[in-house]
Amino acid sequence: MKKFIIVFLIIAMIFSLAACGKKSDVPEGWDPKLYEYAKAAYELVRDYNTGKISKADVRERVETIKKNVEALEVVDNDPYHVSNSTKQLTIKMALLSFEMALDYGGSTVDTEQNLKDILED
Repeated sequence: MKKFIIVFLIIAMIFSLAACGKKSDVPEGWDPKLYEYAKAAYELVRDYNTGKISKADVRERVETIKKNVEALEVVDNDPYHVSNSTKQLTIKMALLSFEMALDYGGSTVDTEQNLKDILED
């Protein structure tokens, strides 16, 4: 009987450790892929604004992120938060604004702040 209890406690401990896996860093109400793309867009604009990446490299990466965001089929599952489709549209608009600023010499600081705000909502 003691062996049975010991084995049972060991199995219970193993399952409890396995249940404590890595916690997702995706905020509630976000589509995981959309959040990943929003973070990538924000980091790209931030890196450009701080001079860590050149304009030529930015253009290629913006196109990749835009294509990924546009191709994503998001699911709106939380009626109390901004919908994923609205977030998707906002990210696309921010990237378009960023491209226009690159083309016509405008400021990209506002775009960086807009993307940061999206991530923090």
